[in-house]
Amino acid sequence: MPWKDYKPVTSDVRRIYQAVTEEEALLALDAFSECWDDKCPQISRSWRAHWDNFNTLGSVIRKVIRKRIISDR
Repeated sequence: MPWKDYKPVTSDVRRIYQAVTEEEALLALDAFSECWDDKCPQISRSWRAHWDNFNTLGSVIRKVIRKRIISDR
């Protein structure tokens, strides 16, 4: 991936793993695919191929984020 694309790509990937629900994460992955598959299709392919692993980790991250948000109020 060209260096100039690094920040936009990582920003879009962040939307996937920071999604609150699995549905939002899948929508973010679809949006990522539409935007970046021409330049770097291996990223979304990897996310889709390993979705069960990512989603399990993602649910843990989402729980931690929600607890943190609630405790900060």
